[in-house]
Amino acid sequence: MHYDTDVLELKNLLRYDVFDDDKTPEEWVQLCMQNPEMAHGLSPVFSNYEYTWKPVSVLGYDVKTKKYQVKIVSCGTKKNVTRMSLQFYAEDEQVFQERLEMCKQKQAEVLTELKYTSLVDSVSHDSVSTLPEKSRIRSDFKKYADSA
Repeated sequence: MHYDTDVLELKNLLRYDVFDDDKTPEEWVQLCMQNPEMAHGLSPVFSNYEYTWKPVSVLGYDVKTKKYQVKIVSCGTKKNVTRMSLQFYAEDEQVFQERLEMCKQKQAEVLTELKYTSLVDSVSHDSVSTLPEKSRIRSDFKKYADSA
């Protein structure tokens, strides 16, 4: 397991998104192009050591990378974002937030499970006790259970 690549992949919220969008990316872009000069939604922007959701205009969608190209309204900077980093004004905000929280919850569950598995795997085989012989299921018991 290559740590850097795998951890980055695990942090990608799209990996946990099972929500069916009501519009295709092309439909969202087409809707945004009806008013190209206005803001179409919100996207996280890193500023002052934190991410805050800022108004963005949607410029297009790249099918190959599955990302939307957006322009941050306040500064004009362009960036490519995933669907989980783009809340359209034309969608139900509560549904989007629930979708985002569901993805974050699934992500946390996977990371917790990986930490547990890593902890279990790190325990030396020598320090794990074996099941006493008298506690093991005997083959004659299995034969009895099979015949019943």
